[in-house]
Amino acid sequence: MRIYFGHPLNTYGTPLEAKLLEAIQNRFEKVEIVNPNCSEHQAGYLVNGMQYFVELVGTCYGGVFLPFGDGAWSAGVHLEAETLWRRHRHVWVITFDGRIMEIRNFAGVRGLSRQETSERLYLPPPGSNGFRPYK
Repeated sequence: MRIYFGHPLNTYGTPLEAKLLEAIQNRFEKVEIVNPNCSEHQAGYLVNGMQYFVELVGTCYGGVFLPFGDGAWSAGVHLEAETLWRRHRHVWVITFDGRIMEIRNFAGVRGLSRQETSERLYLPPPGSNGFRPYK
């Protein structure tokens, strides 16, 4: 079974990313975690853009997604989660401290536009100790 880990670009390669990957592995024992933060997936993105990640997330049983500090979801993370939701697969949210909760009503998830997302990626979200801006 594969679980996708959708998270904002400014968390890639951070201690927070490592901590949350560990929390996901502890919660879902014996699953493969699909992390878009690897060279294979970044290469796929360069060829096909977000369509690559839409197709990738579609191969998973469900996904665990990290919103920004105010609860808003980046445009890409929202698209990935929505893809699973529309396919009637499991969607979970993970908090900065590693708590994982299943989403029961996706209509309550606030996705940002691409421009709003871009503006946030260069600043750490409020209350997000351990973040560094993505460069």
